[in-house]
Amino acid sequence: MAGRDYGIGMKSDAVLRASLPTLFAVLVLTAVAATLTPERAPRREAPPPTARAASPATLDVLPARLSELGLFVDLPALRPAPGVEAYDVRYPLWSDGAEKPRHLRLPEGGRLASDGEGGFHFPEGSTFSKTFVAPADAGAASGRKLETRILHKNAERWLTGAYVWNEAGDDADLTDGWDRTLPLRLPGCDADYVVPGRVSCLQCHAGAGDMVLGFSAPQLGTAKLGELAARGRLEAPVREIPHAEFEAESDVERDALGYLEGNCAHCHNPRSSAFAGAQLDLRAFKAKEAIGRPAFRLAHESARHVVAAGKPEASTLYRLFVRTLAPEFDQKRMPPVGAHSVDPHGRAVLERWIESLAVPEGARESVHRSE
Repeated sequence: MAGRDYGIGMKSDAVLRASLPTLFAVLVLTAVAATLTPERAPRREAPPPTARAASPATLDVLPARLSELGLFVDLPALRPAPGVEAYDVRYPLWSDGAEKPRHLRLPEGGRLASDGEGGFHFPEGSTFSKTFVAPADAGAASGRKLETRILHKNAERWLTGAYVWNEAGDDADLTDGWDRTLPLRLPGCDADYVVPGRVSCLQCHAGAGDMVLGFSAPQLGTAKLGELAARGRLEAPVREIPHAEFEAESDVERDALGYLEGNCAHCHNPRSSAFAGAQLDLRAFKAKEAIGRPAFRLAHESARHVVAAGKPEASTLYRLFVRTLAPEFDQKRMPPVGAHSVDPHGRAVLERWIESLAVPEGARESVHRSE
């Protein structure tokens, strides 16, 4: 196994031992995925008399069509129904350039409880919607709605599903829970667009405290949290919710830490099964601990530290981020799922931050202000 990304000179038995946590995690995720979402409801005109009536507060199963969820009064335009609100995040996840309108419906009177680490626990009946739209530079596909991912919390579990939009763009059908490939390539990608199945989704969402990614204190910030508090949607005052803002020595560093929060921390945190391997915490309030930290030397790479101050090309984090998705098994990249192209904005943000670390601390702020 010498020369693979597991580390130069490591023996086969060591590689096997290192792989066991990942193999175990895959088996667990597969088992959980089989039970996380019940089989979807059959399409019918009306529910049988014995079925519990579906309402904005709770669902037993996800309906066969997106229109049946009642989230939008104008589905093609994604115009939200009463009680549904659009929201945005400060540090969006890169998805090969796709635009992603986000919507949330909380049950009447439902409030969010802080989990003490920047995330939330959500009340029964909460529904999250994220629609993937081809970007403006996607040629004939520009503006085409590709899929809508749904998370809905009932009394027993989170229901998860992906709805694929029809060619007319006026409705979307629930998939069978397996990965589904669409014959479409977004700009800069080297593979067709993939609508993820349950196991693929769990690779990221299983690292969240209450399944939801993105809707967190660091992603929302104090301003949005203040709006929620004013409407009685928070169980605690904003000042008691940690990590809504995080310390940074400059705007350059804040952008980089936020980018890591939005694009890496859902796997690289102690709650995720991925943490067992690298033991790397990239949440915005922890990521600076990676500076100067030793890392395995990668195959065909000279990087020896996770983040080497002043040297992006000598930083393992940066080297893995800028790799294209090579077909060879031993050519790892980050993130390993969810994208097939390198985010040019993310690359620039991380590069500037790592380069700035070489500037003496007392001079960093003045240097950034003069740029």
